[in-house]
Amino acid sequence: NSGNNTMRCSLSLSDPGFMAWTMFFSCSIPHPCVVFRKREISNIGGYRECINHCEDYDLWLRVTQWECRSMMCLPRVGVWHRKHSQSESSMNSFMQKKESDLVCFEAVKNLIGREGKELRLDIVSILRSPSSTSVKSPKDVDSAAKLLLRMERMFVHKYSRNLSRQETELIKIDCDARIG
Repeated sequence: NSGNNTMRCSLSLSDPGFMAWTMFFSCSIPHPCVVFRKREISNIGGYRECINHCEDYDLWLRVTQWECRSMMCLPRVGVWHRKHSQSESSMNSFMQKKESDLVCFEAVKNLIGREGKELRLDIVSILRSPSSTSVKSPKDVDSAAKLLLRMERMFVHKYSRNLSRQETELIKIDCDARIG
């Protein structure tokens, strides 16, 4: 860290099913490390023009929903990048958070299907950023915990044939840790 610049290592998760699970909470795939077949990305609609500040996160969420093991990362450092106050992410962090909450909301809705009728954006936002500023009441925390458990159940059920035993266990551990 020197001045306003911070060098940060991007190390991706190497279990594809677990990586797909963690995508509901943050973008765990560094864009500069990605290689894909254009035809496959076009099959799911490619980058959406209506998304301006988290295009990669939106695309990766849709790819991993299409098939939870469709993306894989090498278990090593793939890129070092600078974080600084003039970066696109820093300058648009509010809009990036807002858009990423929305694309995650859509992904959660797709995951839980008909059970998602009462799904609320603010509850999904709490799951993604459980800071004190996003929590309005103890009831919201309870709703977020219930949603998380429902997501875990639906994710493991939906991808039961594709997830390894290790990935299923990692998801359970992660879910338990998020609840506390």
